[in-house]
Amino acid sequence: METRMQKRIQRVLSDIEELQENLLDLSDDISQSVQHKDRAAADQFQTKYDQYVEKFNGLGSQISELVQHHTGVSIDQTDEDEQIAVDLNTRIAYPLDTDFTYKLPWAFALQGKKRTNLTTWKNLYVTFCKMLGRANKEILIDLPENARFTTPHGKHHFSFDRSQLEVPTLIRFGVYAETSYSASRVVDRMKKLLAEFGIPESECQIFLSKDRKPGVDDL
Repeated sequence: METRMQKRIQRVLSDIEELQENLLDLSDDISQSVQHKDRAAADQFQTKYDQYVEKFNGLGSQISELVQHHTGVSIDQTDEDEQIAVDLNTRIAYPLDTDFTYKLPWAFALQGKKRTNLTTWKNLYVTFCKMLGRANKEILIDLPENARFTTPHGKHHFSFDRSQLEVPTLIRFGVYAETSYSASRVVDRMKKLLAEFGIPESECQIFLSKDRKPGVDDL
């Protein structure tokens, strides 16, 4: 396949994943910034919005996987022509209590071990989970049955059955993780996993690559 077509496919795949993350970030943004006198109407909006985004993200992931499998072009390949956001210093480490909304990751460090070239929150989260699973298999394989990783509505964060998850990604040992999360929710899940694995939050830092909303929440 010619390089020009590969770049076009990469750009579209990247656009799908970025739109998925932006929709999730927008949900967090609206819930935090918009004041509603009618609480019932706000809850109704949030419920419908979340349902539509889940459906969209599920279809978007299926389209992305189909295209990648058929063409052999990976979404993880970097598009050097992208100039959508403001570049950030990738050497600066941020603690987990930072506001990561509308920011793009580059890496994370866990107990002194750094993983780089993680340009989406999904990739960062999956790599983080895999690192934890490599360190402690027993805790990882217990996560699907762990009530702390199931919502009050019965939604699973981890499962051995990928059909129970909206956007499943295989971690290790047959354990799948839900990966349809905004930046803030990814970090919330990371904090919860660190507690489960007995690792202090201070031993994990995130490195950023871009700010997709410069001038509003500059770090």
